[in-house]
Amino acid sequence: MVSIKASFRIMGKDLDPSEITNLLHMHPDQLHRCGDPSMSKSGRRYADYTEGLWALDASVDETHAIDEHLEALVTKLWKHRDLLQELRNRGYKIDIFVGIFGVDDNMGLVLKHTLLRRVIQLGVDLDLDIYPS
Repeated sequence: MVSIKASFRIMGKDLDPSEITNLLHMHPDQLHRCGDPSMSKSGRRYADYTEGLWALDASVDETHAIDEHLEALVTKLWKHRDLLQELRNRGYKIDIFVGIFGVDDNMGLVLKHTLLRRVIQLGVDLDLDIYPS
């Protein structure tokens, strides 16, 4: 069974996650600063993070279609379009990450032009990763 996870991400070497939280008036689902230690859930230590991250999950059930995940994020972020432009101008990388998991056969999807237009108007990249089962 295919599952989908999506999150909005802001990344940058000098990114201060608390500043982004204050600017967007939203609490992230993931955050770290450049230089913070990277640990697995089991406690294994990896190399320190090389850039900061502020990430907000779509909070949509993993069995729902990709457009529902994108729509949820676009709706949450729509009023912040101008602020996102300012953050991009600072040099931060801003995207929506979509992970598609459990693909074991041919799969297709359609993203409506109206939704794609809204993603474009947010000025964010769309990062699609497909993970076979």
